Amino acid sequence: MSKSIDSNTWLQEFIPLVNGQTVEWDEVKLNLMKGETCTVGLHYKYSWLIGTDEGFLALECKSGTERGLIFDPPLGQECEMAEGTTSLNWRITSDSSDIGLFELQFALPKYSELSKSPLIPGRLISNWSDGFIPYINGQPVDWPDVKLDLLVGQTRTLRLNYENSDLVGKPDGFLALEYKQGAEGRGLVFDPPLGQPCEMAEGTQSLSWVISSDHADIGGFELQFVLPKFSMASESPSLPSRVIGHDELIFMFDTFLIKPRQSSLRTEPLSSYEVSYPCLGAVHNLQLSLKPDSPLIGRRAKLIWSGEPHDVLGVEITPGLQDVIELDQTGVSWKLDFSKATKQALIYLQLQVLDLEWVSERLPLDLGHNLATATKKQADGSFAYAISATSVHLNKPAPGVVIWVTWSSGEQYIVTGVDGNVIWEHFFTDLRFRVWNRYNSTYVNV
Repeated sequence: MSKSIDSNTWLQEFIPLVNGQTVEWDEVKLNLMKGETCTVGLHYKYSWLIGTDEGFLALECKSGTERGLIFDPPLGQECEMAEGTTSLNWRITSDSSDIGLFELQFALPKYSELSKSPLIPGRLISNWSDGFIPYINGQPVDWPDVKLDLLVGQTRTLRLNYENSDLVGKPDGFLALEYKQGAEGRGLVFDPPLGQPCEMAEGTQSLSWVISSDHADIGGFELQFVLPKFSMASESPSLPSRVIGHDELIFMFDTFLIKPRQSSLRTEPLSSYEVSYPCLGAVHNLQLSLKPDSPLIGRRAKLIWSGEPHDVLGVEITPGLQDVIELDQTGVSWKLDFSKATKQALIYLQLQVLDLEWVSERLPLDLGHNLATATKKQADGSFAYAISATSVHLNKPAPGVVIWVTWSSGEQYIVTGVDGNVIWEHFFTDLRFRVWNRYNSTYVNV
């Protein structure tokens, strides 16, 4: 031998490699998630052993800690530090392994009198599927089925249960939530913040993140969990997500588009929809349509009624309020039958999307005699006019009908009383009377 060899040889002649990266001897450790693969090796570029008869390395596992790991080359096999090489690496596969601790060390088998290298500690933990269970708003979800959709203004809670993980209470037992690179969202607020390591403390079973979308941009994003202090562990399966705008819901009342009523402040969410005007004695149709690529397709939904109860008003709804409907690309239609209703009322309808635990803004319906005709009569010698309104659908006197009165220098509206009549007692020239039909926003001359 051209040089002596002693216990310092490992520190002086070799540098550990983990996944191809050099690591100091006192910092090297192997943290593996079950099913993952890594490499461990030694760099020996400046070693005098290269190309010598004694220049062979072997990897060994401390007895009793093998865990079913598979090594390539196999454990104990002598591997030559051949001329022209600078390192040797062993591939470690953990597909069928048992979780727990293991310890590796290198040997120079041609030097039986030399002690083996410093121990390389390792830990094999459960994979994401075995050790962690995601929850959305308190409901467990299988990893392949996780889909975190939020409508603008909605807040959702993402929880990760880890009671089956062996990292609980350990120094490297920390979780963080982050965006998948290249699939970031905008305007979402997370509590705790994205990227913040959160401890899987002893005695706990889960961690939660609250996600708010009040000022979020519409569109897709992807989230993933990471173990920031557990080196080499892969990220969790991706959580595909999407912020959904209110314009995904397109409502029609009969042939009229129900437009969202926007706040004057851009930072405020949708406040409500414009008012629709159903008619006493009529049958109307409420149609919901979705955009072709809407993420609401396939979701379960139902209609919510608030205000005076529909059965008290004598209103029939088909499908019923108790019926759950699966939204599809063709949309859904509700028949609103007011033919037996005789009472004016203010009603609010909302769409509840059950799968998202979300309720739309309210669609106001102002029920009344909203489609009418009228006649006027003037007594002999009088400048007063008696106006009588009649419901188009019921052919009965119509109270609550708005009559616009205009003249050369002004205008004013009057409303018919409970008997469907109203008196105009002011004298102006060029008087004109018109019924304002709120149902279709038209005027009818009287």
